[in-house]
Amino acid sequence: MQAGEQKLSLLKKFCGVAGATSLLLVTGCAGFFQSQYSSSSSNGSGNGDYVYVANAGSNTLNAYEISSAALTAVSGSPYTLTYTPTSVAVTIPNTYVYVGTTAGVYGYSIGTGGVLTQLSSGQALQSCGGSGGVSSLDVSPDGQWLIELANDGQTLCVGQINTTTGLLTAGTPVTYAITGAVPKQVRVAPNGAFIFAALGSGGTLVFPFTTSSGSVSTSGQILTYATTNSDSDNALAIDPNTAFVYIARSGATNPGLWVYSINSTNGALSSQTQTVGGVPYGVATNPHAVSFSKTGTYVYSGDYTDGQLDGFTDSVGQLTATPGTPYNTGNEPVALAYDNSSSYIVAVCQGGSPAVEILGFDANYPGRLYAVSSSAAGTTPTALAVTH
Repeated sequence: MQAGEQKLSLLKKFCGVAGATSLLLVTGCAGFFQSQYSSSSSNGSGNGDYVYVANAGSNTLNAYEISSAALTAVSGSPYTLTYTPTSVAVTIPNTYVYVGTTAGVYGYSIGTGGVLTQLSSGQALQSCGGSGGVSSLDVSPDGQWLIELANDGQTLCVGQINTTTGLLTAGTPVTYAITGAVPKQVRVAPNGAFIFAALGSGGTLVFPFTTSSGSVSTSGQILTYATTNSDSDNALAIDPNTAFVYIARSGATNPGLWVYSINSTNGALSSQTQTVGGVPYGVATNPHAVSFSKTGTYVYSGDYTDGQLDGFTDSVGQLTATPGTPYNTGNEPVALAYDNSSSYIVAVCQGGSPAVEILGFDANYPGRLYAVSSSAAGTTPTALAVTH
């Protein structure tokens, strides 16, 4: 463990889906590869420590700045949306915010102070999967591609990001056929080589991705486990070295945080030893969120039912509980992320009390969390994105 990770001011931040055919988008400049785990500053006008929260119940987007250990609403926040938001993502560098909705993907430029301005006069930039809209978004670590997991349970889309205008060039969608698929979350590996998608009772899918071209291959698709209707893969995170994937899984069959090693050639997943008897890590019975630190030292999962976060120190895929875990948060945590400064973990709780919270790290007990600041949000906060 690096000594700096034991101090609040020096902690580092955290920030698939298969198809029948391969996806080849318009090839464009691959650009400078900047990992989402990088601590380098952005070249965008949105430099700063900002948090964006999508509220499904009120059709709004809240924007906050983290400054002086407090959450402060950005000027103009909350922003009213035409359609129900389901997901949100920030580009690398911190230039644009994309909001996935039930009617497609919409975009905003990030201005001074984190203020948002609509792209394309407020029109949808891309649709994916028909009328159901988008369930989850992620941006590739080179900043060139927006990955979109459709709500229809059978479609993945990729949009090429125009880094000057923020507009998207759509490629041919990839389709997949998985029994029981309920799209939850999509994430691109830090090395850009794979896309992972948590599909609820359909399990988790993995397939290779080429960041230089935006090509998605279906040859490596892997279903991680045979699930029952009561089981659900709800969220996932990949460690900075793309060696392990951590899946927040609920249901009757050993719910908790599951760890899988990633085959570097094809993305195939192999279950790690969990705890005695094969029971997964954590006391959570209904985890819906998971987030990683920059160096991979700490991982946290959020329990939707208990309103708590479980913390772990990670060592090559093996987890040890952090001091004082679990930590209380608001009701029904659904999203977690490390902030830009790497000093806090941000939690969004669908049931409120509070809706948005930042938690700091105890300098005396590495990995231990304590409440720092909180804020209200709109109705039914659903998704979270932070500047990198």
